[in-house]
Amino acid sequence: MRKKSRILIRLERYTILYILCALFVMVKRILDFGFYRDVVFRSLIGIVILYFVLFCFFLAVHIHCPARHSKRRSGTKCSPEKVRNPSVFPVLSRFLPVFFKKFIRILPVVLALLAAILFLYSHRSYFLHRIPDRLPSCETDIPAELEKFGQKYPEAEKFVKDYPSLKDKEFDMDISDELNEGQIPLFLQWDKRWGYKDYGSSIIGLVGCGPTCLSMVASGLTGNAEYTPYYVAKFSEENGYYQKGEGTSWELMTTGAQSLGLESAYGYIREDYIREQLSEGTPLICSMFPGDFTDGGHFIVLAGMTQDGSILVNDPNSPSKSARLWDLDTLLPQIRSLWYFKVAK
Repeated sequence: MRKKSRILIRLERYTILYILCALFVMVKRILDFGFYRDVVFRSLIGIVILYFVLFCFFLAVHIHCPARHSKRRSGTKCSPEKVRNPSVFPVLSRFLPVFFKKFIRILPVVLALLAAILFLYSHRSYFLHRIPDRLPSCETDIPAELEKFGQKYPEAEKFVKDYPSLKDKEFDMDISDELNEGQIPLFLQWDKRWGYKDYGSSIIGLVGCGPTCLSMVASGLTGNAEYTPYYVAKFSEENGYYQKGEGTSWELMTTGAQSLGLESAYGYIREDYIREQLSEGTPLICSMFPGDFTDGGHFIVLAGMTQDGSILVNDPNSPSKSARLWDLDTLLPQIRSLWYFKVAK
């Protein structure tokens, strides 16, 4: 039986180490957000691309000279003039052998660091929330996190400035006057009635876009004025749909919505599907990629469609974006995931 080369053995070990680290990150994300096709698909794509980059770098280092190991004992040196360079990176590989031995020793550390970076990135919200941003700053009684929010979203500036005087006040949360049959109401997550209420490690005004969107849909479809953003946020937290460090779990939009008397399921990110659902009066909640609505993560509601095909959007973080009409071609590339909602039979 032919003995495996050192290079192949190293490659196998590094591959196994990488797969274990990648699987850990992938399983953690599935547990946090649910077993959805786009979660699994995008995780796999990221894992494959990163492995391909590392594999190419591995080849560039190791396949510099095929006679390297065979001529080591005889003392023959491998020179580029005598041996054809089969490396995938011919120019780069002439310089890499200088660092060959050092690189081999630190490659496991590099892989471990990459795994750690992936883990920290996927849990960045948790570590950011661990920073005491909610403590009053030296100059004002407004938490630093809230000040940044007001600077980033000028429409919420009054909500931020009123924080010291209104944060401990109780407001009437009756939304019955805002409910009209056949329409999805617009609620803002930073409405003073509920925006200062705690949600997870922050407040609804800052991180409550998910419960606020579900509140719009649940109250609009059922006519139940009890389903305020505060009610849904409290329901989400008490039933484990708020993931510490990650925010609102996608399961709130499925199993959570079903507990509120709704029929809900994962939808398809296709133009024909979205238009069909909206034309039938079925609202959709979308989780968004960075773009027009967010630079991180955000939920919005596709509340309806006009006769000319424009989309009505209820953005819980922006009255101005909710007031305009949107072209579906603009929205589609920004949709990470979506769910449809109907009244349960």
